[in-house]
Amino acid sequence: PEEKREAFVATVGDHPEPLAWGRDRAEVTCWVIEYRGGDARVRTWVRADDGRVLRQEATREGESIALERDE
Repeated sequence: PEEKREAFVATVGDHPEPLAWGRDRAEVTCWVIEYRGGDARVRTWVRADDGRVLRQEATREGESIALERDE
């Protein structure tokens, strides 16, 4: 693209966090990765015991989207 964009910077939390996930909304322990760049914020929840991505959220300019893995 012609316009210059800021790079995203990713950080991983200091400790795993609980996520209510699946049909039964059971608590799953996940690492949360946060990406920041410009006015965007993106977060990814990665299950701590096997590294599977369970949820992703993105917000930019007042709009947001969330994706969650089925079982």
